[in-house]
Amino acid sequence: MMTAAVLTGWKSPLVVKRVQRPECRAGEILIEVKATALDAFDVTISDGRMRDQTALPQPQDPPLILGHEFAGVVAALGAGVNQVSIGDRIAVYPLLTCGRCLPCLSGHENRCSEFRGYVGVNIDGGLAQYARVPARNAIPLSPGVTDTQGAFVPGALGTAYHAVMKRLGVLPTDTVAIVAAAGGVGIHAVQLAKRSGARVIGIDVDDARLARVAELGADHVVNARDVDVVEAVRELTGGRGADKVLDIVGTDITLLHSFTALARGGRLCVMGGAPGARLALDSIAILQKEAEIVGTLGTTRADLTEVVELLERGAVSAVLSETHPLSEAPAILARVNAHDVFSRIVLVP
Repeated sequence: MMTAAVLTGWKSPLVVKRVQRPECRAGEILIEVKATALDAFDVTISDGRMRDQTALPQPQDPPLILGHEFAGVVAALGAGVNQVSIGDRIAVYPLLTCGRCLPCLSGHENRCSEFRGYVGVNIDGGLAQYARVPARNAIPLSPGVTDTQGAFVPGALGTAYHAVMKRLGVLPTDTVAIVAAAGGVGIHAVQLAKRSGARVIGIDVDDARLARVAELGADHVVNARDVDVVEAVRELTGGRGADKVLDIVGTDITLLHSFTALARGGRLCVMGGAPGARLALDSIAILQKEAEIVGTLGTTRADLTEVVELLERGAVSAVLSETHPLSEAPAILARVNAHDVFSRIVLVP
């Protein structure tokens, strides 16, 4: 048996209780969970909103153990597993992929042709003492990376790294605007863009949180509640606009503002996806700017290995808000839902 925080019904509070510990099947590993980070995606799942995303695999019906950002120690191996050993410290790659299709075999697992969903959504996740996942989802942690830092690798850091380094391709000569810079992914995107030598403009709607964004490296911060975002970005760039824009919100209005704030030859990376949002653009504006619009989905195993190396060297930091025991998971998820968290809270079994 083990203790877990269980979602017993859509829109229901988590219930901490004793449940059966999972057994490994062929190709799987059992992880003794050491740290799990909660974020707004967990709220989306618990509210049942993932069921509205018809382009994605439908979530597992409750009872469901949430938690898609976690790290731990390999406790048992299923038949045929030889990639890891019992006792290895790992983070968990959160996407459930086939490992056989061309995207998977070419290192783009996040584009898997047979995408099966997410750990903590389509199978039980890390809000428990133990979790069972496919062995190929194990990402080794180096000795200099703590368990708490490891919980940031799959989500807040890994997602930001893929967007900033691989999809935007940030250069030292760039000015980069980040929409929702004060969110858990946004603050890590700020760090990564700044580490690349770029000038960074952080955009959000709360002055206190934007002050934290500035402390983490943003050269300028813009409160979208107070000013016209497009005009603010243009003013900060001598009228050019931003070379790269990362939109972590993805609503109609943020997408339009993000594109309009682009410099000629600029690149817009769309990370946020609001249901029903549409990017309504004048095609002439796209060709006149020679603008690029790209999407970003999650991260890859190679990305996460690189993130672990950055953490090991101290080149990037995992911005931790608080640490709490697993028993407090229901209250912590309620706080995340109320936007009462800066970055991530980590739960420890």
